[in-house]
Amino acid sequence: VDMTNQAEVVPDPSSTSDAVKALGTLLRGDLLPLCIVRDGWLVYGNGAFSRTFALPTPTAVFRFTDLAVEEDRPAVAEQLAALARGEKATARFGFHGLLPDGAVRAVEFFGAPAPAGDGVAIAGMVQDVTERQRAQSQLSSLAFVDALTGLPNRAQFLDRLRDAFVAAQAAGTRFALLVGDLDGFKEVNDRQGHDAGDVVLQVVARRLRGAARANDTIARLGGDEFALILPSIGTPEHAALVAGRVVRAVSE
Repeated sequence: VDMTNQAEVVPDPSSTSDAVKALGTLLRGDLLPLCIVRDGWLVYGNGAFSRTFALPTPTAVFRFTDLAVEEDRPAVAEQLAALARGEKATARFGFHGLLPDGAVRAVEFFGAPAPAGDGVAIAGMVQDVTERQRAQSQLSSLAFVDALTGLPNRAQFLDRLRDAFVAAQAAGTRFALLVGDLDGFKEVNDRQGHDAGDVVLQVVARRLRGAARANDTIARLGGDEFALILPSIGTPEHAALVAGRVVRAVSE
């Protein structure tokens, strides 16, 4: 950046005025879901706010906590009270919003206190983050789940394996690790095509679930390689019993 002419740059006062006008237009419009809360009561909500919670009118007056599911109401009330007491300059918190038809949406609230007559009002904005949270959950799932079989993938398998080591060391118990691949799987792909191979892998995953115990971890490590973590195994013979059951289920 050339700073040689810095002193010659003078802000145009009219540009600031225009910015303030633009901001006022934005606040008066329905783009942002805005509300005002006083003494715990919702005393104003614009059109965008009403649409977020499917309210019949933008000026419905009732307790703000009524917008949250029952179990979230104490926490929402405490956050608003802390703002009103001046303990926080701003607040950002999430809760599960309750719509009139019983639907539940994930909501984030951003607010700040402001003097209002002989008391304090809270000016706030809400944001429906349901779809964002759903997308984040899906991305997280994709990172740890094999898309074809729905089993844990290699990354989640390694996490579970570390957990099994730690748990066994802490409790003084044993666990077993079973690893295997499918005999003749390459011929399935070569002769029947990869679609047929995918079906085989999905069937194998279902059979592994049926043969394993409820607390066992079944993972697809990649290709036709699968692994099972068997926690709390008493003896190698117990692991062999599970392994035999797995082999018979897959061989049918």
